[in-house]
Amino acid sequence: MKITRLSLRDFRGFRSLDLDVSPDVTALVGVNGAGKTSILDALALLLSCLVERIRSGKLVIITPSAGDVRVGASSTRLSVTAEFNGQPVQWSISKTLPGHPSATLSALDALHEPVAAAQATIALGSPLLPLVVYFPTNRSALDIPERIRTPHAFDALSAYDGALERGASNFRGFFEWFREEEDILNEQKVLEISNEQQGPREPATPSPLPVVRRAIEALLPGARRVRIERRPQRMTVELNGTRLDVAQLSDGEKCLLAMAGDLARRMALAAPKIENPLDHPAVVLIDEIELHLHPGLQRVILPRLQKVFPRAQFIITTHSPQVLSSLHAANVRVLERFELRTLDRGTWRRDTNRILEAAFGDPGRPPEVAAKLNLLRDAVDADRYDEARQLIRELSTMIEGDDPDVFFYQQLLPPEDTTEAAS
Repeated sequence: MKITRLSLRDFRGFRSLDLDVSPDVTALVGVNGAGKTSILDALALLLSCLVERIRSGKLVIITPSAGDVRVGASSTRLSVTAEFNGQPVQWSISKTLPGHPSATLSALDALHEPVAAAQATIALGSPLLPLVVYFPTNRSALDIPERIRTPHAFDALSAYDGALERGASNFRGFFEWFREEEDILNEQKVLEISNEQQGPREPATPSPLPVVRRAIEALLPGARRVRIERRPQRMTVELNGTRLDVAQLSDGEKCLLAMAGDLARRMALAAPKIENPLDHPAVVLIDEIELHLHPGLQRVILPRLQKVFPRAQFIITTHSPQVLSSLHAANVRVLERFELRTLDRGTWRRDTNRILEAAFGDPGRPPEVAAKLNLLRDAVDADRYDEARQLIRELSTMIEGDDPDVFFYQQLLPPEDTTEAAS
């Protein structure tokens, strides 16, 4: 499954929005309150209709709340178009405020075929489910139980447990799954030794746990040997040669571990029969992908995610020019006052300040410094050299150390007439 288009009518701050979605990565950028998270929430609502229908086999209508209706409007309508095996499928949901005539109706009939196809794979014993996951901004909260009183049964449909919930990172589910798979893997090793002593037996089903560990190690720099310790019960990881409780990791490291581990194990559950579960397609929503990450990691987080999960479609929000430097302008959608704006400059591998100005409308410097640099540029262009030299002197007191822009304009000035200056 791939999302191709999202349409919103009177949803929260949006009067009308038609968003084309890239097949690999779509980055939503804009100032706080521009509507980026609202788009992810709208997609999560629409995708929940698909997930719940696959899980229950019934027509489940999940609608926006009354609080999602734009102020001044009486109803809202959300519509999404997705491709399933190359075929477009469109469905929509709506909400009308009490006391108003129903101007719009939800339309979910188009989901019948993709839902039936997914359920057929379960019936045949080879589940292959369309996977959708939402990682909100609280994903660094690692909920690790002190003990597991009632173990969960992890089947293909459990890939959807908490996958689209806005309020929690659902790390507890990952922890419990990891512990169960570790127990199974340890049991398989014991059986292998027993088989060597008693003769060959039917080989056990390969565990997905090594694949999930590789995903974590590929995304979290320096990570090795993620495992569960029993007394006390905790998850530990060897990070740059030091073994740590995952609760001791920085928030940025927790974000990477939780995201890589949870997405990888959901892929393993949704497609347990394929050779490499990380190759399973998925729609992944990530709010503030750069959350708690060092600028150097922000620059490489998307390329690493795409390498580890090559068939996933990522729809993200970001405030980071470092993240955008790993994307082409065609993958970027700029939001201003709940409307789309065209990005007229490239972002791919460009200087951070250039991206700040093009995508975020920020000059990349304090306003007073940016204003004087603009005056300096104008003075040099107009051959007002005395004014330009005065501006350079003022800028040298405002900026610490040598500045490449000031140096550039200084080199354009002709030599100062020292005799005239002395007189």
